[in-house]
Amino acid sequence: MVFKVYVFGNSMLEEDSLAVKLIPKLRKRFKDIDFVHLDPNEDLMEMGENPVIVDVAKGIEKPVVLDDVNMLITEQIHTMHDFDIAQNLKLMKSAGIIDSVRIYALPYDYPEKKALEWLVGELEKNSI
Repeated sequence: MVFKVYVFGNSMLEEDSLAVKLIPKLRKRFKDIDFVHLDPNEDLMEMGENPVIVDVAKGIEKPVVLDDVNMLITEQIHTMHDFDIAQNLKLMKSAGIIDSVRIYALPYDYPEKKALEWLVGELEKNSI
């Protein structure tokens, strides 16, 4: 069985592309993990009950692992454009669609090499 890690981000926006840029290097390093790039507003139902996610996060200075959707800061929603992955995950948790989540959060403007080293270490440490 191949384990899946869901990667979010927009390769067209520099500040939101770090996680996506890491996919080819992660695929070479972890042959038994399928790194799946998803849009945060589409296809989330395929993630299953206990998704593992890699994404960038605002407001952090160093990478962090988040295991609780309540730790995610969400903004007030005015339009559907304001509905992001944090809102989706909180909604999915409250609806019972997901049981747990593990998010490997990378800071905006974090060096790609350092992000890759940290993420590889975390994935190996957590036996993913």
